[in-house]
This record gives sequence, C-alpha cells and structure tokens, in this order.
Amino acid sequence: MPNRLIRENWLDSEPVSALSPEAERFLLRLTLCADDAGRFDGRPAILRSRLFPLRGDIGEGQVGAWLEECVRAGLVIPYAFEGRPLLQIADWQKTGPALTSRFPWRDGAHAIGYVQRDTRDGMKDYVASSLRQPLPNPSATHPATQSPPPEPPASLSEQPIPNPSASLTDGIAPVSYVDVDGDGCGDGDVGGGGDVSGRTPAPSSPSAPPSVSGKGTAEHPDPPGLPEVLDFARGGAGIDPEVAETWWHEVEGRGWRDGRGQPIDPRRWRNALTAYALKWRANERRTSGDRPPLPRLVENIQIKELT
Repeated sequence: MPNRLIRENWLDSEPVSALSPEAERFLLRLTLCADDAGRFDGRPAILRSRLFPLRGDIGEGQVGAWLEECVRAGLVIPYAFEGRPLLQIADWQKTGPALTSRFPWRDGAHAIGYVQRDTRDGMKDYVASSLRQPLPNPSATHPATQSPPPEPPASLSEQPIPNPSASLTDGIAPVSYVDVDGDGCGDGDVGGGGDVSGRTPAPSSPSAPPSVSGKGTAEHPDPPGLPEVLDFARGGAGIDPEVAETWWHEVEGRGWRDGRGQPIDPRRWRNALTAYALKWRANERRTSGDRPPLPRLVENIQIKELT
C-alpha cells in the first residue's frame, strides 16, 4: 500500500474533531490502507485484519461501531456492488497516476473519474465518486471515465450525511511506494491498482477473460470457486484463509484479471494466489518492522507450477 502524507488541516477539521479518539484512529488507518481512489473493502472482518493486524484485542463489533461513527460524520461513504460491502472515503484528492481502482464503484466500473475543485491551494483534482454533493459545472480531467456523485448511504446508518466544510483528505499525497515483487502492478499493495512508475498503464489484453459459464474444458477450465481456494489455502499451502478470500473477491470482481488488467490463467490460479500471499506477508513484515530474510518467507509457502 502507498504511504500517505497527512497535512496539518487534519487537526482543525471539524468532522474529524467530532469523532471519538478510537474512530479517528480507525479513519487514519483506513486512509493508509485505501487505494488511490480512496476505496476499500467494507467487510468488518477484512477491516479488522488489515487495519489492526497486531491487535487481537480488537473485535469486529468495535470496528463496525467506529465505521458507523465515520459514516455519520460524513467522512466515509458506504456502498455495495453485487452484494459486497465497500467503502469510499469522502472528498478524496487525486494521489497518483492511477486510472483504475482495485474496488468497483456502484455501477461495476473500476475506472477512476476525476473532477476539479477550487481549494485554498488552487484547483485540485478529486475522485468524482468521493464528493458528497455535485459541483456546479465541474471541469472533468477524465470525462470519459467520470463517475456520478455518490448517493446517500443505503446501509450502516439511516442518518443523513452532513456536509461539513472541512475536507478530510485535502492535500494528501503519496510519499513513496513499495513494490515487493517488482511487477509494477500498482502502488505496492497486495491487490494491484494503478502503475505508479509514471508510465501509462498497458492496455488490457484483447483476449477474453476466463470463462465463468461453468462449462470449462481441460484446455480452458473455469476459474475456481471460493471453497476450492480456501481448501488450497488450508491444505498445507501456508496461506491465511482470510488473505485467500480477499484475493478471490478481488480477482472475481475484476473478471479474473490481475491488477494490470491482464487475464489470469485458471490453470495457474494457485501461482497467482501464492504470489499475492507473499506480497501480503512481506508488506505486513515491512509495516511491523520485522524483516526476516526472504528465503525463510518463501519456505513457508509452497509454490507449485501447474501445467
């Protein structure tokens, strides 16, 4: 995941100051884990494991309560796609060159739409889906991919979202990126995202994504279901089932394409999952300050080349 620079206007933000200390800590960690569109998984189990990986004393109920508090303050916009709960941090300023998000918007689109907004520091680009109210005649920087402004949240809270004047992420920008395996598949996180190298992301392969019709053949098999992925993770692969489930939901939501838009060969999904788990574990080691030699890490996960 990218590092974020939190500016001093966080300190005098009225909606942030209205949060409890625990909810503000939750929001800070969510900001660190969100992708370049300001989006993240909305399931409490994933939020607890990703935002508080070393805090076994924190439960899903506490995480859900802190999220509810942020939603009531208008700082987080909950939404869903195909029944999967997702989150959009409000008023998210453009933080990098990414043009796609790891998490789809309500319409299923992964493309990030930007609009310009007049701030005290001049015109700034904001993710269109993060704005809590439409702007008059916004100047879109990517009109072909611009997303509509969000609707009021349909879950987590029945209270209307207020419109505080202070912006949560105004001025937030990435400081550095860590790409563990050197594949350039985004911003150094475990799920992909935009290419942060400054290059224009490579276009998706013209080949069709793997078949999901349930009529795969030996030459073109169907992608695995979640139970098969979990069985592989638990069956001696040394992969955390929660990591495996997160990977499955991400690639399933992208139509079985990786973070760069390339199709994932269903015959080698175990290799893709193992590489994902390696990146996840390496990022956790890096953030916790524990940096054992990489060969020891590789020994814990059995990489099997399938043909």
